[in-house]
Amino acid sequence: MKKIFALLIGLLFISNAKAQEQTVGLFYNENASFNGYNLFAPFKTTTTYLIDNCGRLVNSWESGYKPAASVYLKEDGHLVRTCFVETEEFANFPGLGGRIEEYDWDGNLLWYYEYFGTGYQPHHDIALMPNGNILMLVWDSYSPSEALQAGRNPGITVDALWSEKIIEIKPLPNNEATIVWEWTLWDHLVQDFDSAKDNFGIVADHPELMNVNYSATEGTNAMKDWIHANAIDYNDKLDQIIMSSRNLSEFIIIDHSTTTMEAEGHTGGFHNKGGDIIYRYGNPESYDRGVFADRQLSFQHHPHWIPDGLMGEGKIMVFSNRHKTDTSAVIILTPPVDGMGNYVAPGVSGFGPKDFDWVFASPEIYSSAVSGAQRLPNGNILICSGIPGKFLEVTPDMKPLWRYVNPVGINGPVDQGETPAANVAFRVERFAPDFPGFADVDLTPGEPLELNPYPSDCIISLDSLAKMDIKVYLEGPFEANGMDASLNGQGLISLNQPYTGPPWDYHGTECVDSIPNTDIVDWVLVEIRDAISADQAIPGSIVSRQAAFVLKNGSIVGLDGVSKIDFYNSYTKNLYISIWHRNHLAIMSSQSFSLTPDSWQYDFTTSGNTVYGGSLGFKEIVAGVWGMVAGNGFHDNIIDESDKIYIWDTEAGTKGYLLGDYNMDGVVDNKDKNDLLLFNLGKTGQVP
Repeated sequence: MKKIFALLIGLLFISNAKAQEQTVGLFYNENASFNGYNLFAPFKTTTTYLIDNCGRLVNSWESGYKPAASVYLKEDGHLVRTCFVETEEFANFPGLGGRIEEYDWDGNLLWYYEYFGTGYQPHHDIALMPNGNILMLVWDSYSPSEALQAGRNPGITVDALWSEKIIEIKPLPNNEATIVWEWTLWDHLVQDFDSAKDNFGIVADHPELMNVNYSATEGTNAMKDWIHANAIDYNDKLDQIIMSSRNLSEFIIIDHSTTTMEAEGHTGGFHNKGGDIIYRYGNPESYDRGVFADRQLSFQHHPHWIPDGLMGEGKIMVFSNRHKTDTSAVIILTPPVDGMGNYVAPGVSGFGPKDFDWVFASPEIYSSAVSGAQRLPNGNILICSGIPGKFLEVTPDMKPLWRYVNPVGINGPVDQGETPAANVAFRVERFAPDFPGFADVDLTPGEPLELNPYPSDCIISLDSLAKMDIKVYLEGPFEANGMDASLNGQGLISLNQPYTGPPWDYHGTECVDSIPNTDIVDWVLVEIRDAISADQAIPGSIVSRQAAFVLKNGSIVGLDGVSKIDFYNSYTKNLYISIWHRNHLAIMSSQSFSLTPDSWQYDFTTSGNTVYGGSLGFKEIVAGVWGMVAGNGFHDNIIDESDKIYIWDTEAGTKGYLLGDYNMDGVVDNKDKNDLLLFNLGKTGQVP
């Protein structure tokens, strides 16, 4: 007995020591985290991953190309991904694209489109439009002579100058597409360097134009890749486009309601400004309305409108990479708009707002490049700190709830405890369980992405509350019309849930200051499993657990001793319920259970057919009444000599809240052995 418990303690010690060395995968998943499925594509691999909140693989898509940067999941369940296509002209630049692919859920390539050539190449990001079209960011290269004619300073002109353009393509069958709209930044320049060249004017008087000589970064590549756009977003309601410029530390908004011809000029469209900039934010120095100290953003990524229906809808969220030294920030801001929907013209200090609506700044999310953030349906913020491959979910009051580190580096997934090389992730996006793309697919989770993962007690918390009306009897304390509450009457029931150790390893914090009423018999542990069928309701299908009280009449109630317990009722397949007790065999429902107008209901007491495995691990304790089998003090879900030798023999003759007290009257004696334990030898729990 002592050797066995010493071994268990030793194993727990080793496990805890090992966990302290964790390097990748899921670090924690708190109950208040928004349940969903997380999509990301590591930069250095050709695989795109979808994982659940426990870090387990749900689906993956394999391409022949590494991602340019972004990937998207459509509402039909199809994956759209950018592809890295290296060419001589644009070689060795991060985010290089040139190909878009669309896959179905099963990984079949449905469509692809290649677009690159001399002087142009897509990069970084795309935006999927509601009409099925796709917006693409494209590098637009100009020769030194063209740059000089546009008014570029010869002192910062090298072998080429890369500007930006945006094209809208309409996908067609047979891996074709047609360009239906185009905007080119080169049509909207200003410069005050050379009055004899094109685009001459006073920069500060033209915030709607881009200063061709403003360069916020140093180095040949930075001067060639002058703008370095890294993100694009589309707002269907406003018919506007956001484009982020990393090198200029600002994002701009343009009007998409123009024709391509209007987009070349300065009139037309809803705002009657053609393709000119209608709003910009982050760095007023770029248009001579400020100095370096006036910057609001720094090398930012992923500016986008918060979607309708979410907290802060219509506001703009952005990840500012170098908010401070070794500190990045997620920022939410409200652009100044007048009653006509026009952006308020800037004052002498540039476009507002002066203050952010919300900012989460922390060294914990620092990343010198890439990265992004997403508002979740429950108001939380999901953050991708891209260079370290770290994903973090925080509440609006900045409490961390979920933390995951991408285990996939340049050589694929690494062993837990190792550090992957180049596990960079451009973004992560979380999808709710009721996302339309999941309607007809299998979301059964597999194993974690990392190799040799550590054991995990992660439980998925679901999305909306429902009451659970569950009834179960324990054989040990059962009498003619219900259960005896002797442990309660003697003040022996633990005030803390007793399922923290093996085999349950449940780390819930359920506790009470005092047992709330005299009808409480004991604690039980309730699990909800989401699976296609009962035989597939394995431990990996557990979606929620909680400790609760069982009353004399068999009802399972919450910590107040009266209320039905609450569980979340969002699910993808069928829900099965399992009940565990500290010295009775565990049981699981044989049938999935359904939602009534106000609660989920399941009664285990009426028949042996209510339990998976039937009478093998369940019994008729009196005529017509079924209950959980007493005698499993050793916790291995088998009633055998171990329950006598290691539990009953050790505790015989003692009183208290004890495992060998199979009839639960407060004392371990011959009644527990002869009437229950020996009578039930050979019974085996059937929970998968």
